[in-house]
Amino acid sequence: MGFQEFLTLVNGSRVQVHTWSYELNCQAIGRLEAGKTARFAMETTVPKVSQVWVAKFSWELDTGNGPFAGTVVSVDP
Repeated sequence: MGFQEFLTLVNGSRVQVHTWSYELNCQAIGRLEAGKTARFAMETTVPKVSQVWVAKFSWELDTGNGPFAGTVVSVDP
């Protein structure tokens, strides 16, 4: 199974959209009981910038209906 990452950078009227597709390479945890959680570490490389950009980082599992998550981040030079 795979997932996609999206990084939408905004600086004034300039917008850059970057997407990456990956295969999951974490160890399966099996069935997750209701009310329980599991955490996995993820790393990504962002484009080099010459000034601060506001960005939205999004992540989506390739199932057609999520799960997905997103947050606002700052990309600094």
